[in-house]
Amino acid sequence: MKKEETKIVDLYDLSHTQAADFLRRFTYPWEALAHIKEFILELGKSLPEDEYEKRGETVWVHKTAKVMPSAYLGENIIIGKDTEVRHCAFLRGNAFVGEGAVVGNSTELKNVILFDKVQVPHYNYVGDSILGYRAHMGAGSITSNVKSDKLLVKVHAEDGDIETGIKKFGAMLGDCVEVGCGSGALSIRAALTWPESKVTGMDYWGAVYNYSKALCEKNAASEGVASRCVFRHGDANHLDFPDESFDAVISNYVYHNVMGADMHKLLLESLRVLKKGGVFALNDDMKPKLYGDMDVFAQKLREMGYQDVRLIDTAEEAFGSHRRAAMMMLGSSRLLVGRK
Repeated sequence: MKKEETKIVDLYDLSHTQAADFLRRFTYPWEALAHIKEFILELGKSLPEDEYEKRGETVWVHKTAKVMPSAYLGENIIIGKDTEVRHCAFLRGNAFVGEGAVVGNSTELKNVILFDKVQVPHYNYVGDSILGYRAHMGAGSITSNVKSDKLLVKVHAEDGDIETGIKKFGAMLGDCVEVGCGSGALSIRAALTWPESKVTGMDYWGAVYNYSKALCEKNAASEGVASRCVFRHGDANHLDFPDESFDAVISNYVYHNVMGADMHKLLLESLRVLKKGGVFALNDDMKPKLYGDMDVFAQKLREMGYQDVRLIDTAEEAFGSHRRAAMMMLGSSRLLVGRK
């Protein structure tokens, strides 16, 4: 994508949001993030009382919207016509949700604009973001809105970088964009991070989720890394690769989806294909009921000769707090790292 294509008028169809006039004040979508609160307060005061119910001082909910009793509505919120806000959704503040949208169970919104028909239906975190018409975020996908190095965000375009001047930057999703659910995101990120690498992504691609090998290949092509990314169908219990095939093994929120698996055996199978001296980083919701005692497993790896083995609590870093992670049913998120 080139710089010109990241502009609001090119990225979004403004006919599908009440925020159209507000967004037209800016060139790039991220420039609007600092002003979402004032936009909501200004628009809220003009909303017709016969169509919107006012809850508290700064929350407006359309009378046709369905908001579950367990959902939390903070400050500066507008919820549009025919929108559904499901159980335990956490609208922290400064959230504009358009018409016919879905805010799913345990999904958190913070400083966002959602165009009409947007779906964030399952355990999503959407912060400092603008999601276009009919954008959809897959189950468990999140917008990591602060870089680990805490530096100001740059937008990388084909024809150069754009300095945003801001630290908190989630996602600017154009119309009809689909994110997450085995779409190859982690493999593509690895290929972009290590330009000399060749990355093999493997997934079962079951019928439960709407994703496929073809989708992964399409996404890799759109990021310019198709020649270095290979996607294969496979079973995590029995990887179809020889011992010591790869220099690194990475995974993010995958293993808990492998029904009926012995998690310790599953992890060892992943490590089987790692070369001597290779590194691993395996992140998942490692609930003791599912994973057993991971501290014991980490010690077992050390006794087997693995080096620098650590278990890192990622719940607070990824979601801001253990409480928020628990609300998304990911309170036991841990990252297993080390070297073979």
